[in-house]
Amino acid sequence: IGYLAMRILGIDQSFTSCGFVIMDDSKQMLSFGRLTSNKEQLSIDRARWIVDEIEKLVREWQPTHVSFEGLALGVRMGDATRDLAGLMYMMWSTLRHQHGYVDNLHVVAPTTVKKHATGKGRAEKKDMIAALPDSVRDTILAAGYLKTKGLPDIADAYWIASHALTVYQNSGIVSST
Repeated sequence: IGYLAMRILGIDQSFTSCGFVIMDDSKQMLSFGRLTSNKEQLSIDRARWIVDEIEKLVREWQPTHVSFEGLALGVRMGDATRDLAGLMYMMWSTLRHQHGYVDNLHVVAPTTVKKHATGKGRAEKKDMIAALPDSVRDTILAAGYLKTKGLPDIADAYWIASHALTVYQNSGIVSST
């Protein structure tokens, strides 16, 4: 199998602070940030805005793969969880039908992301941040993202992208670099 250059867009979806990381196949962060939707708007309008912003990232960076975290199914289903399910479905549908992501659209369980990052299926936000490579954590902090302002969401997005890359490398689709 020949070498295939990859770019993975990792998304930690949320209405309040949606973290994203674009990573290449050497785990180099090419871009990162967070999207914060307007709390005054209806959930459907907030979801549409987030998906529109994700589409801008897709057009700009042209990732070969997109990975996002699935819902935490062990959590009691309330309005927030239902709204997140709607956001996830809207994202999935848009990426699949408008941008052609089918086999290269990866959804990962929250416990799998935590285990990938920390070796444990249950981990707190601080554990996910602590597991980041120092250079990655320093880069995010230098950009002004703090523990209360986006750092945990970007850390999760990093690990979501990293997990997808590992899955693809282990499948032989891409080489390990």
